[in-house]
Amino acid sequence: IEQLPHPRDLAVEARIGVVMSNESAWAFSIEPPDAAFDYEAVWREDFYLPIAQTHFWRDVIDQSADFCPYQVIVMPLTPMVFRPTKDRLKEWVEEGGCLLIGPLTGYRTEELTAPTDHEFGGLEELMGATFAGSFSTDDTGETVRIVWGEADASQADPEQAAQLPASTPRGRCHAFAATTAHVLARYEGAGINDAAILMNKIGQGTVITLGARVDRESYLDLIHTLCELVKIEPLATGSPHVAVIPRMNADTSIAAYGLVNLTRSPQTITLAKGGVDRLSGKTV
Repeated sequence: IEQLPHPRDLAVEARIGVVMSNESAWAFSIEPPDAAFDYEAVWREDFYLPIAQTHFWRDVIDQSADFCPYQVIVMPLTPMVFRPTKDRLKEWVEEGGCLLIGPLTGYRTEELTAPTDHEFGGLEELMGATFAGSFSTDDTGETVRIVWGEADASQADPEQAAQLPASTPRGRCHAFAATTAHVLARYEGAGINDAAILMNKIGQGTVITLGARVDRESYLDLIHTLCELVKIEPLATGSPHVAVIPRMNADTSIAAYGLVNLTRSPQTITLAKGGVDRLSGKTV
Protein backbone atom coordinates (compact mmCIF):
# COMPACT_ATOMS: atom_id res chain seq x y z
CA ILE A 1 0.00 0.00 0.00
CA GLU A 2 1.50 3.31 -1.06
CA GLN A 3 1.44 5.91 1.68
CA LEU A 4 1.11 9.62 1.04
CA PRO A 5 4.25 11.51 2.13
CA HIS A 6 3.68 13.76 5.10
CA PRO A 7 5.77 15.57 7.72
CA ARG A 8 6.17 14.14 11.20
CA ASP A 9 3.35 15.95 12.92
CA LEU A 10 3.52 16.23 16.69
CA ALA A 11 0.78 16.36 19.30
CA VAL A 12 -0.10 19.91 20.33
CA GLU A 13 0.36 20.61 24.03
CA ALA A 14 -2.82 21.81 25.70
CA ARG A 15 -2.86 24.99 27.77
CA ILE A 16 -6.09 24.08 29.61
CA GLY A 17 -6.27 21.27 32.16
CA VAL A 18 -9.57 19.89 33.46
CA VAL A 19 -9.17 17.96 36.70
CA MET A 20 -10.88 14.58 37.04
CA SER A 21 -10.36 12.56 40.19
CA ASN A 22 -10.83 8.90 41.09
CA GLU A 23 -10.91 10.01 44.71
CA SER A 24 -13.83 12.30 43.91
CA ALA A 25 -15.78 9.44 42.35
CA TRP A 26 -15.14 7.40 45.47
CA ALA A 27 -16.07 10.27 47.82
CA PHE A 28 -19.33 11.08 46.04
CA SER A 29 -20.31 7.40 45.98
CA ILE A 30 -20.12 7.47 49.80
CA GLU A 31 -21.46 10.99 50.37
CA PRO A 32 -23.51 12.08 47.33
CA PRO A 33 -24.50 15.76 47.48
CA ASP A 34 -27.86 14.95 45.86
CA ALA A 35 -29.92 11.79 45.64
CA ALA A 36 -29.33 11.11 41.94
CA PHE A 37 -25.80 12.55 41.73
CA ASP A 38 -23.45 10.70 39.36
CA TYR A 39 -19.94 12.15 39.47
CA GLU A 40 -18.78 10.90 36.07
CA ALA A 41 -21.94 12.09 34.30
CA VAL A 42 -22.02 15.51 35.97
CA TRP A 43 -18.28 16.07 35.42
CA ARG A 44 -18.59 15.15 31.75
CA GLU A 45 -21.85 16.95 30.89
CA ASP A 46 -21.50 20.08 33.02
CA PHE A 47 -17.77 20.77 33.05
CA TYR A 48 -15.83 18.89 30.37
CA LEU A 49 -18.06 18.76 27.30
CA PRO A 50 -18.83 22.51 27.25
CA ILE A 51 -15.08 23.17 26.95
CA ALA A 52 -14.52 20.43 24.38
CA GLN A 53 -17.57 21.34 22.29
CA THR A 54 -16.48 24.97 22.03
CA HIS A 55 -13.18 23.68 20.62
CA PHE A 56 -10.74 24.67 23.33
CA TRP A 57 -7.79 22.25 23.21
CA ARG A 58 -7.55 20.70 26.67
CA ASP A 59 -6.12 17.85 28.73
CA VAL A 60 -7.86 15.77 31.37
CA ILE A 61 -5.52 15.69 34.35
CA ASP A 62 -5.38 14.43 37.92
CA GLN A 63 -4.81 16.86 40.75
CA SER A 64 -1.34 15.36 41.24
CA ALA A 65 -0.31 16.28 37.66
CA ASP A 66 2.39 18.82 36.84
CA PHE A 67 0.59 22.17 36.53
CA CYS A 68 3.45 23.95 34.75
CA PRO A 69 2.30 23.27 31.14
CA TYR A 70 -1.11 24.83 31.78
CA GLN A 71 -2.28 28.42 31.86
CA VAL A 72 -5.87 27.60 32.86
CA ILE A 73 -6.90 24.81 35.25
CA VAL A 74 -10.52 23.88 35.92
CA MET A 75 -11.06 22.00 39.19
CA PRO A 76 -14.73 21.20 39.78
CA LEU A 77 -16.24 18.50 42.01
CA THR A 78 -13.03 17.83 43.96
CA PRO A 79 -14.07 17.64 47.62
CA MET A 80 -10.67 16.30 48.73
CA VAL A 81 -7.83 18.57 47.59
CA PHE A 82 -4.51 17.07 48.69
CA ARG A 83 -2.26 19.19 50.91
CA PRO A 84 0.61 19.28 48.35
CA THR A 85 -1.91 20.24 45.66
CA LYS A 86 -3.01 23.29 47.63
CA ASP A 87 0.58 24.49 47.93
CA ARG A 88 1.29 23.88 44.24
CA LEU A 89 -1.91 25.62 43.18
CA LYS A 90 -1.05 28.71 45.21
CA GLU A 91 2.44 28.90 43.67
CA TRP A 92 1.08 28.25 40.16
CA VAL A 93 -1.57 31.00 40.48
CA GLU A 94 0.91 33.50 41.93
CA GLU A 95 3.07 32.97 38.85
CA GLY A 96 0.20 33.78 36.49
CA GLY A 97 -2.07 30.74 36.35
CA CYS A 98 -5.83 31.14 36.01
CA LEU A 99 -7.88 28.75 38.13
CA LEU A 100 -11.59 27.93 38.21
CA ILE A 101 -12.33 26.14 41.45
CA GLY A 102 -15.64 24.57 42.45
CA PRO A 103 -18.38 23.79 42.82
CA LEU A 104 -18.06 21.24 45.62
CA THR A 105 -14.29 21.57 45.83
CA GLY A 106 -12.15 21.55 48.95
CA TYR A 107 -14.77 21.02 51.64
CA ARG A 108 -13.42 17.63 52.83
CA THR A 109 -10.02 16.50 54.09
CA GLU A 110 -8.02 13.72 52.46
CA GLU A 111 -9.74 11.37 54.94
CA LEU A 112 -13.21 12.56 53.80
CA THR A 113 -13.81 14.34 57.10
CA ALA A 114 -14.84 17.95 57.62
CA PRO A 115 -11.86 20.31 58.09
CA THR A 116 -11.57 21.57 61.64
CA ASP A 117 -9.65 24.77 60.94
CA HIS A 118 -11.35 26.21 57.86
CA GLU A 119 -14.40 24.95 55.99
CA PHE A 120 -12.40 24.77 52.74
CA GLY A 121 -9.23 23.45 54.33
CA GLY A 122 -7.04 26.45 53.56
CA LEU A 123 -8.31 27.19 50.05
CA GLU A 124 -9.85 30.36 51.47
CA GLU A 125 -6.74 32.38 50.58
CA LEU A 126 -7.06 31.35 46.93
CA MET A 127 -10.79 32.00 46.96
CA GLY A 128 -10.47 35.34 48.69
CA ALA A 129 -13.48 34.40 50.78
CA THR A 130 -14.75 32.42 53.74
CA PHE A 131 -17.61 29.97 54.05
CA ALA A 132 -21.04 31.58 54.54
CA GLY A 133 -23.25 28.48 54.37
CA SER A 134 -24.56 25.73 52.17
CA PHE A 135 -27.96 24.61 50.95
CA SER A 136 -29.60 22.35 48.40
CA THR A 137 -31.92 23.77 45.78
CA ASP A 138 -34.08 20.69 46.35
CA ASP A 139 -34.71 21.66 49.98
CA THR A 140 -35.23 25.43 49.94
CA GLY A 141 -38.95 25.29 49.14
CA GLU A 142 -38.70 28.26 46.78
CA THR A 143 -36.75 29.32 43.74
CA VAL A 144 -33.16 30.48 44.24
CA ARG A 145 -31.41 32.40 41.48
CA ILE A 146 -27.81 33.43 40.95
CA VAL A 147 -27.95 37.10 40.02
CA TRP A 148 -24.91 38.55 38.27
CA GLY A 149 -23.49 41.83 39.52
CA GLU A 150 -21.77 42.93 42.70
CA ALA A 151 -24.74 44.89 44.07
CA ASP A 152 -26.77 43.46 46.93
CA ALA A 153 -29.91 42.27 45.13
CA SER A 154 -31.99 42.46 48.30
CA GLN A 155 -31.35 46.20 48.47
CA ALA A 156 -31.96 46.89 44.77
CA ASP A 157 -35.16 48.11 43.21
CA PRO A 158 -37.33 44.97 42.63
CA GLU A 159 -38.02 45.80 38.99
CA GLN A 160 -34.37 46.55 38.34
CA ALA A 161 -33.25 43.40 40.16
CA ALA A 162 -35.62 41.28 38.08
CA GLN A 163 -33.89 42.51 34.93
CA LEU A 164 -30.38 41.56 36.05
CA PRO A 165 -28.77 38.58 34.26
CA ALA A 166 -29.46 35.45 36.30
CA SER A 167 -28.68 31.75 36.40
CA THR A 168 -30.45 28.89 38.12
CA PRO A 169 -28.23 26.90 40.51
CA ARG A 170 -28.65 23.15 40.78
CA GLY A 171 -28.16 20.74 43.64
CA ARG A 172 -25.89 21.38 46.62
CA CYS A 173 -24.59 24.96 46.72
CA HIS A 174 -21.89 26.73 48.71
CA ALA A 175 -22.17 30.40 49.62
CA PHE A 176 -19.28 32.73 50.44
CA ALA A 177 -18.40 35.88 52.33
CA ALA A 178 -15.82 37.76 50.27
CA THR A 179 -12.62 38.93 51.95
CA THR A 180 -10.31 39.97 49.10
CA ALA A 181 -12.37 38.64 46.19
CA HIS A 182 -14.61 40.59 43.85
CA VAL A 183 -18.19 39.30 43.90
CA LEU A 184 -19.38 38.40 40.41
CA ALA A 185 -22.79 37.03 41.42
CA ARG A 186 -24.99 36.44 44.45
CA TYR A 187 -27.72 34.02 45.42
CA GLU A 188 -31.18 35.49 45.59
CA GLY A 189 -34.25 33.82 47.11
CA ALA A 190 -35.20 31.71 50.14
CA GLY A 191 -33.65 34.35 52.38
CA ILE A 192 -30.19 33.75 50.88
CA ASN A 193 -28.14 36.70 49.67
CA ASP A 194 -24.54 35.55 49.97
CA ALA A 195 -21.91 35.49 47.22
CA ALA A 196 -22.18 32.65 44.71
CA ILE A 197 -19.36 33.39 42.25
CA LEU A 198 -16.11 35.20 43.07
CA MET A 199 -13.00 36.43 41.27
CA ASN A 200 -9.79 36.88 43.23
CA LYS A 201 -6.35 38.15 42.16
CA ILE A 202 -3.38 36.31 43.65
CA GLY A 203 0.03 37.55 42.54
CA GLN A 204 0.04 37.49 38.74
CA GLY A 205 -2.88 35.04 38.52
CA THR A 206 -6.63 34.89 38.90
CA VAL A 207 -8.99 32.52 40.72
CA ILE A 208 -12.71 32.22 39.97
CA THR A 209 -14.70 30.34 42.60
CA LEU A 210 -17.99 28.79 41.53
CA GLY A 211 -20.41 27.93 44.33
CA ALA A 212 -22.93 25.90 42.37
CA ARG A 213 -23.63 24.11 39.12
CA VAL A 214 -24.98 26.70 36.68
CA ASP A 215 -26.26 26.72 33.11
CA ARG A 216 -23.88 26.00 30.24
CA GLU A 217 -23.79 29.61 28.98
CA SER A 218 -22.87 31.03 32.38
CA TYR A 219 -20.18 28.40 32.91
CA LEU A 220 -18.66 29.08 29.49
CA ASP A 221 -18.65 32.83 30.22
CA LEU A 222 -16.36 32.07 33.16
CA ILE A 223 -14.13 29.81 31.05
CA HIS A 224 -13.88 32.48 28.35
CA THR A 225 -13.02 35.10 30.98
CA LEU A 226 -10.03 33.10 32.22
CA CYS A 227 -8.90 32.12 28.73
CA GLU A 228 -8.98 35.73 27.56
CA LEU A 229 -6.69 36.72 30.44
CA VAL A 230 -3.97 34.42 29.09
CA LYS A 231 -4.90 34.80 25.41
CA ILE A 232 -6.09 31.24 24.81
CA GLU A 233 -8.47 31.00 21.86
CA PRO A 234 -10.62 28.12 20.58
CA LEU A 235 -9.26 26.13 17.65
CA ALA A 236 -12.47 26.68 15.72
CA THR A 237 -16.05 27.90 15.84
CA GLY A 238 -19.16 26.13 14.67
CA SER A 239 -20.84 22.82 15.35
CA PRO A 240 -20.23 21.28 18.79
CA HIS A 241 -20.53 17.89 17.11
CA VAL A 242 -17.20 18.15 15.28
CA ALA A 243 -13.99 17.12 17.02
CA VAL A 244 -11.01 19.30 16.07
CA ILE A 245 -7.60 17.70 16.70
CA PRO A 246 -4.53 19.91 16.06
CA ARG A 247 -1.06 18.68 15.15
CA MET A 248 2.07 20.82 15.17
CA ASN A 249 5.45 21.09 13.50
CA ALA A 250 8.69 20.85 15.45
CA ASP A 251 8.69 24.66 15.80
CA THR A 252 5.19 24.43 17.43
CA SER A 253 3.42 26.00 14.43
CA ILE A 254 0.21 24.23 13.42
CA ALA A 255 0.88 21.50 10.83
CA ALA A 256 -2.65 20.18 10.42
CA TYR A 257 -6.09 19.76 11.93
CA GLY A 258 -7.93 16.48 12.05
CA LEU A 259 -11.70 17.03 11.79
CA VAL A 260 -14.14 14.31 12.82
CA ASN A 261 -17.89 14.61 12.34
CA LEU A 262 -19.40 12.87 15.37
CA THR A 263 -22.85 12.65 13.79
CA ARG A 264 -24.40 11.15 10.65
CA SER A 265 -25.52 14.52 9.28
CA PRO A 266 -23.51 17.38 7.70
CA GLN A 267 -21.91 19.81 10.15
CA THR A 268 -20.20 23.18 9.66
CA ILE A 269 -16.92 24.17 11.30
CA THR A 270 -14.74 27.25 10.79
CA LEU A 271 -11.04 27.05 11.55
CA ALA A 272 -8.99 30.05 12.57
CA LYS A 273 -7.52 30.34 9.07
CA GLY A 274 -7.54 28.57 5.71
CA GLY A 275 -5.07 25.97 4.52
CA VAL A 276 -4.52 23.01 2.25
CA ASP A 277 -6.45 19.75 2.44
CA ARG A 278 -3.70 17.24 3.27
CA LEU A 279 -5.49 14.41 1.43
CA SER A 280 -6.54 16.15 -1.79
CA GLY A 281 -3.99 18.99 -1.95
CA LYS A 282 -6.78 21.51 -2.54
CA THR A 283 -6.79 24.94 -0.89
CA VAL A 284 -9.67 25.35 1.56
